[in-house]
Amino acid sequence: MKHVYVIAKNTIRAFLANRIIYLLFFLMLVVSSFVGDDFADAMDGISSSEEYSVFLTQVRVLTTSLGLWTDFMTIGVIIFASGMVQKEKNARTIVGVLAKPVARWQLLVGKWCGLQLFFAAFFLTGFAMAGSFMIYWNLSVSPLFWMGGLQKLMLIFGYSTVAFVLGLFWSRIPSSGVAIALYIAGPFQHIFLYERMMESEYAVFQGLGAAIYYCSPALLKQSLIQDGILQNILHPEFTLFWNVIAENFLYSGVLLLLGVLLYQHRDLI
Repeated sequence: MKHVYVIAKNTIRAFLANRIIYLLFFLMLVVSSFVGDDFADAMDGISSSEEYSVFLTQVRVLTTSLGLWTDFMTIGVIIFASGMVQKEKNARTIVGVLAKPVARWQLLVGKWCGLQLFFAAFFLTGFAMAGSFMIYWNLSVSPLFWMGGLQKLMLIFGYSTVAFVLGLFWSRIPSSGVAIALYIAGPFQHIFLYERMMESEYAVFQGLGAAIYYCSPALLKQSLIQDGILQNILHPEFTLFWNVIAENFLYSGVLLLLGVLLYQHRDLI
C-alpha cells in the first residue's frame, strides 16, 4: 500500500500545482453566487418582522448555492478524471512509473484515491462556506442536511469514477461526455426511464433504459439538504437514504475494480 499512498500524494500535489484548479475554484465561487437578489434579501431581512419569509429566503439561498457548487464541481472533476491516465500514457510517463516496482493496479488506485481526496476537500470547502452562513443566520438543521451533503459527495465519487474508468480506454472527450451526459440526465431518470423507455413496446428501448439505469449512480428524489434546513421530520424512508448512499459507495468500488482488472492487459505503447 506504500506505492498507492505515494501515488495518491503526488496526484494531490499535481492538482495543487495546476493553475486551472484555482481558476475552477474562482469560477465556482462566481457561479455559486448566482443567487444575488435572494442573498441580498436574506442579509437585509435578518432584522425583519417577517421572520418566516426571511427564513425561506435563506433556505433558498443555501440550497441553490450548494446545488450550483455541486453541479459545477462535478462537471469539473469529471473532466479532470477522464484524462488523468491517458495524459500520462500519451506523455509516456506511465511507462517509466510502471518500470519501477509499481503494479498497474497500484498506479490506478493511487491516482483514483488522490483524485477523490482532493475533490472531496474541494466539495467540503463549499459546504463549509454554506455552514458559515448558517451559523451567521442562526439556522439549525436536522440530520437530513448532513445526509444530503454525504449523498452529494457520493454522487461526485460515482460520476468521477465513471469518467476515470472510461478514461482508461477512451480519450478525454468521449469519456467525459458520457459521464456528463449521465449526470445531467440523472434527475430525469425516473420520468424518462420508467414512464417512457421501460414501458416502451420496443425491446431495444427497454434494454437501453435498463442499461442507463444500472450504469448510473443511485439517485434520491428528495432534496435532503433542503429538508434538513427546514427541520422536516425524518421521512419514513430514512433507512432507504442510507441504502442509496451505501449503494453509491459499492457502485464506485465495483466500477473501479472492473476498470483496474480490464486495464491489466491493455497495451501501453
